[in-house]
Amino acid sequence: MITLFSLRLYGSESLVISVSKTPLSAPIFVADALGYFADEGLDITLTSVNGGHRSMQDVIAGRADFGTSSDMVIMNTLKSGKAINIYATFVSSSRDSGLIVNTLANVNNPTDLKGKRIGMTKGTSSHYFLDMFLLLAGLEPSDVDQVNVQPEKMTQALESQQVDAISTWEPWLTATILKLKSNATLLHDVNAYSLTFNLVSKRPSPSTKTVPALLKALLKAEAFIRKDSEKAKQIVAKRLQSDTPVLNRIWPYYDFTVRLDQSLVATIESQLHWSQIFGQTRNQSIKLLDAIDTTPLLEIAPSRVSIYK
Repeated sequence: MITLFSLRLYGSESLVISVSKTPLSAPIFVADALGYFADEGLDITLTSVNGGHRSMQDVIAGRADFGTSSDMVIMNTLKSGKAINIYATFVSSSRDSGLIVNTLANVNNPTDLKGKRIGMTKGTSSHYFLDMFLLLAGLEPSDVDQVNVQPEKMTQALESQQVDAISTWEPWLTATILKLKSNATLLHDVNAYSLTFNLVSKRPSPSTKTVPALLKALLKAEAFIRKDSEKAKQIVAKRLQSDTPVLNRIWPYYDFTVRLDQSLVATIESQLHWSQIFGQTRNQSIKLLDAIDTTPLLEIAPSRVSIYK
């Protein structure tokens, strides 16, 4: 039996999006759950990974057509010489990253972190946030022992005292606090870092029709999130297998807006400067503006673009 649904998908483009398992990916989850991708003639398969760095790895390796990655991961990818395209930021937050201290480590203020072992995920927003947090506290990144820990292992590393503190992102921040309870103290500075999550692909770009269709679906998801945040949270909670109370705690700190603006350029340039100062890169430039493809978003929502190339 041929249904209207099967007719709609017949001849549609099949694509894989590697999606980081974080509330930041809410527009992707909502667009998929509510059929917005299908409405735009796209047959989308979502694959879930822990962290935007792994999503980018899927894109580079050809396991996914698109990915969701933070600005920090984008900077490191461009720095390594990989050719990628950035189509849109779809969320930003200055409270998605944070630092949790095990109370047994006797850290009463940020300066007490000196000499402590701190878990972070190298080359991600976790890494950048930690360094910015330390600098704002009057410390150097070299004043602490930075231990590379993958996000899904952060809670265990802190609980077992393999590290004294962890620098990570949601939902692991809240999950760690809920598990360790009185043994966990959250340290945060909203001035340390405002993270963005972005839609990316490997170069050359997919077909000229695909990216505008994806962005139209994300714009619909953005509108739905603003209209019915409770339903949106339910969709995300189901995808992440997370409790709605966890999302209620962190949801107000997310700005779900599809856009391409100059702040993305400024953030990535600052991250490159940081990597040069602290010895990760020596006088290396990146072709950031070449990687930002403004054409698809300009085509469907020109007012959302304020990057000038």
